[in-house]
Amino acid sequence: MSLSLNIERLPVADIPADVKVFLFENLYGPWGVDADDDWLGAEFAGEFLILRADDGTLIGTARLMPSDKGQPTHPTPPECAGERRLRQVAIVPKRRGQGIGTYLMRTAEELLIEQGASRAGLAARNLAYDFYLSCGYSFVGEEFISPLTHIPHTHMSKVLSAPERS
Repeated sequence: MSLSLNIERLPVADIPADVKVFLFENLYGPWGVDADDDWLGAEFAGEFLILRADDGTLIGTARLMPSDKGQPTHPTPPECAGERRLRQVAIVPKRRGQGIGTYLMRTAEELLIEQGASRAGLAARNLAYDFYLSCGYSFVGEEFISPLTHIPHTHMSKVLSAPERS
C-alpha cells in the first residue's frame, strides 16, 4: 500500500467532529437518517479506530464494542456467544478497493485478540457483504431490515486467531 496511514484509538466520547461528520455522511445520511437521530449509539461505548493519511485526511473508521450482547435491535445470535462486535466500519469512497478496509479490519481484529476475544461479529449491510466475506466472515442468521437505515443487514461472524509471526 503506497499510502502512509496512521491509526488513532479513541473512546467514543472523544471522537472529533470530523469523524462524526464522516460517519454520518457515509453511513447514515444517504439512507435518510436524520442528523438528530441517535445514529452514533454512544451509550454502547467502545472505542474507535480512526485511520488517517499522514496529512491528517480522514480515511476510515472502525468501532470496537465492549460487549458481545449486540444491541436491542440486533442481538448477538446464540451460536455466536462470546464474540466481540465491530460497528461503524467505513472507508472514504475514493479509497475503497485499495486494501485499506482489509488493513483496518485486520488491525481491529488484532486488537480484539489482544483483549481476549476469540470471535468477532458485525451487522453487515447488504452493500458490504462481499467485503466481509473476503475478510473471512460468514453469515449467521437471517437477513433483517435495520430500523435506523431501513436497508437489509445480516449478522456476520468470524473466529479469530492470533496472527502467525515469522
